[in-house]
Amino acid sequence: MALLMRCTDFSRRLISAALDRWSSHNRFNQVRRLLISLVIVLPGVFLAARSAQGRTAEPPDYVVYRRIFHHVALLKQMADAAQQKGMDRSNLRQLVRSRAGITGPEGESLERISLQCESDVAAEDAKAKVIIDRFHTQYPSRIINPSFLPKTPPELVTLWQERSNIILGARDRLRGELGEKDFAKFDQFVREQSATPSFSPAASRQKIVP
Repeated sequence: MALLMRCTDFSRRLISAALDRWSSHNRFNQVRRLLISLVIVLPGVFLAARSAQGRTAEPPDYVVYRRIFHHVALLKQMADAAQQKGMDRSNLRQLVRSRAGITGPEGESLERISLQCESDVAAEDAKAKVIIDRFHTQYPSRIINPSFLPKTPPELVTLWQERSNIILGARDRLRGELGEKDFAKFDQFVREQSATPSFSPAASRQKIVP
């Protein structure tokens, strides 16, 4: 039981990182419901992920790169929203680039790949939501004994793997466009920032947007 609870706690923290501010602010309640559902349904999936990582404290690549790609995409959305209101917030789009030390075409590659990754991940999350809603139909009370967890829907496990592969594929495309030397520097930046709570779109908006 104690091991199961620790696995569930790990799942909660891992999902929170992977789905960091999943889409946009006005979808917070949907994100929260999805996270709670995944914590219930997928403890075994994340236990396997933890074993694959050798029980290290460092999060896997699909978590840290999901965070950075989502960050870049959300800053672009914030800049576009400001422009529609007649305000110039193009500096938001430069925030990650300047901190990571990438400029010019490399920065454009980062933004383009981040936006595509955001779109592809959102499509996978929409598919997962259908499966999770069906799960709630089967278990409407959501009162589940931790000792007798429902069987994980195999479709959900497959979708999660596909979701992770989308993120890792975006990472690999970025590596190809930056080159090994520059990507190694960017990768170091990503890993350093993964442990920095203040490195988030919300913090960025508080610092830059009046």
